[in-house]
Amino acid sequence: MHHNDENGFFEGLFCFFKNLRESMGSRKKFFSFLRRNIPNILTLSRIFASFFIHSLMMGALYSFFVHRQIVWDPSLTKITICLVIYAQVSDFIDGLLAWLLEIETEWGGLIDRYADKILNTPFFLWMIAFYIIILASNLSNILVYLIIAFLLALATLEVILAWYAHKGSQLKLRIKPSWAGKIKMFLECVLATVWLIGFLVPGIWNLNSSSQEGMKLILVILILATFFALGSAYGYYKDHGRELSIR
Repeated sequence: MHHNDENGFFEGLFCFFKNLRESMGSRKKFFSFLRRNIPNILTLSRIFASFFIHSLMMGALYSFFVHRQIVWDPSLTKITICLVIYAQVSDFIDGLLAWLLEIETEWGGLIDRYADKILNTPFFLWMIAFYIIILASNLSNILVYLIIAFLLALATLEVILAWYAHKGSQLKLRIKPSWAGKIKMFLECVLATVWLIGFLVPGIWNLNSSSQEGMKLILVILILATFFALGSAYGYYKDHGRELSIR
């Protein structure tokens, strides 16, 4: 897109679909639109995949309140795992394609940052709800307390990073992706994948399990992800903190 670099998320999204509709009348225009927007299409597909992932999580929690146990459909869980992996792969590919094809835009970078937050922040809240359910059945499990604490910290950092992205867009700041942010996103997707796989393997970290191995692995990944989230937030503040605080 040539004219949405200065727009916010929703204005740019409107321009994207407007350009798509206008390109449908000509094959040449349509393929030109695709070439210019391949990275944005990948990023938007990640956002749509996130809504499917969250709907599964909502259904699982609903089953607990209805049946007093969390019910996971193995097929849907496998699909969700594939979507989480797709989210990680597309997060790497969209930026790489934008750089290789020289079609990087401010709006593309903005929706990339929003896509990460739309996927991860609600997912952490689902995990917190799940571990609170475990905690209710075993108040002496220190691992659960630690996991909940780090999930809350990570969710809070994601909200702060989302605010930085939103404020930076309003102030027209050129905020470049950082390696700390990319590593954080990778670890968060590993966290979601490992956590979901656990529900396909009986006796690892489901509600009736006494085994701690799964939760120890989750905690290690959480600690690493929180460390890189702090690094990403520090990078934002170091590069743009003065502009954000002044305005």
